[in-house]
Amino acid sequence: MLASTTILLVTKQEETAEAVADVLRGGAYFTLAGRCADLDGLREKLAHGPVSLVLVDLDPEPGPVLRQLEPLVARFAETRFVLLADQFDSSLMLDAMQAGARHLLLKSSIRADLAAVLGRLVRATEDGTSGAGAMITLLSGSGGCGATTLAFNLANELAGAKESLLMDLDWDYGAIAPYLGLRGRYGVGDLLARDSHVDGNLVRSTAVAFSKNLHVLLSPVSTNVLHVEAADYPNLKQMLAACRQTYAHTVIDAPRVPRAMAATLAAASTAVLMVFQLTVKDIHTVRAVRTALLEGGLPESRLVLVANRYDKHCSVTPSEARQALGGQELRLVANDYRTAADNISLGRPLAETAAASPLRRDVMQLIDHLGLAPVPVANVAGKRVLAPQKQSRPAALWQAVAATSRRSLLFPGIPLANGRG
Repeated sequence: MLASTTILLVTKQEETAEAVADVLRGGAYFTLAGRCADLDGLREKLAHGPVSLVLVDLDPEPGPVLRQLEPLVARFAETRFVLLADQFDSSLMLDAMQAGARHLLLKSSIRADLAAVLGRLVRATEDGTSGAGAMITLLSGSGGCGATTLAFNLANELAGAKESLLMDLDWDYGAIAPYLGLRGRYGVGDLLARDSHVDGNLVRSTAVAFSKNLHVLLSPVSTNVLHVEAADYPNLKQMLAACRQTYAHTVIDAPRVPRAMAATLAAASTAVLMVFQLTVKDIHTVRAVRTALLEGGLPESRLVLVANRYDKHCSVTPSEARQALGGQELRLVANDYRTAADNISLGRPLAETAAASPLRRDVMQLIDHLGLAPVPVANVAGKRVLAPQKQSRPAALWQAVAATSRRSLLFPGIPLANGRG
């Protein structure tokens, strides 16, 4: 058995230990390397050699355990941590994700769900991509379905101790630049148009920085709107490979791309998110794209159907949508319109503008479903942000509008009507 499949368990409860042992005993890919009574014992074992996965029992006092666990997660960055608890709420889940855990699992569901959780967490290793970063592509079921908001906040949550890249492949509008207030001379179009080799250094020098660890490759519309040429993709595969080798996470916003390009993106990605709303029109589109991707060789396990802006008044129910989409599971994202609108107007991540919102909660759950580990989000001063900033909503929005009025974000270099560019 390879070291990459070894597991350590931290618990004092015999019942929990027996449940974990039963699951691991029935599989061929994991082995229980040892059991510790507490985190001090775990620290000693991790210091003696690498372990791929650690299961940590949070009971009976989750708070103190999480505070002790966080420095261990930071120190042993290559180890994945799964937390076990008798019960948890959204607050505990958020604390666990902020501490760097990969998953939070109810003890009552260990026998039913643990094997699937472990399988998702080691999928990258099984696919032979352990030496490369994760790549998540978001495709859209319709214009305005909220994919760009999800792409930005997914990338921001993942950009912590390691650098992440957000790539804008919207050739029509280039929504990322005006959303975040970014400007740049070069972008993804320049990389794709090159005749020579595209490597990580070139990708890094072409991207613009939104924050210390979140870089953005701008759409051609955002860098030179007057000279946007028909998209050509001779370097696409090479560029995607360079992104994965350079960044821990690459999130691609690809709302309107040709079928051939979508297939190339899907083949290079560790996960493809199909974002749509629960309407008949969107479901028709998603069904066609889903069929094309699966027939093109994409495993269903790497395709995630995300029903955005969900509430109980949607014209199509989740169960009806699931039936129409081959019975595949749907991930639901709340219809939190006020939060999303403020997030767009302010051009700041949910981690800063609405840390405890239902929308951010669903983003975190989506990251958890993908088997990725968000890390504490830092603000400009480098401090963790766990609550919205102490600034009134009208004042913050007025500042955002005033800043936008001083320059044209959608059309760089073109003066606004009042003559100020």
